[in-house]
Amino acid sequence: MNKIFQKAIQEQGGGQIMNTLAEIQERHDAIRDLERKLLDLQQWLKKSTRKVLFISSEKIKKVKAGAFKVPQQSAGIFSSES
Repeated sequence: MNKIFQKAIQEQGGGQIMNTLAEIQERHDAIRDLERKLLDLQQWLKKSTRKVLFISSEKIKKVKAGAFKVPQQSAGIFSSES
């Protein structure tokens, strides 16, 4: 253990110091877990973005090649006849 903590334990009593150290360690572990989850989310978002961009670029290529027809609206959709 670090000399600073050893001195504090001797001066203040071990119970309170050990409880504080345990709480610090618990918070540290929680932060590490959160960092890991954020990195996982970042990777997932990157993969998802790549997929969307790929699919979009493929559709654009098809539209430019004339192989993909954009559906046209029927004449009555925007009229007041319903």
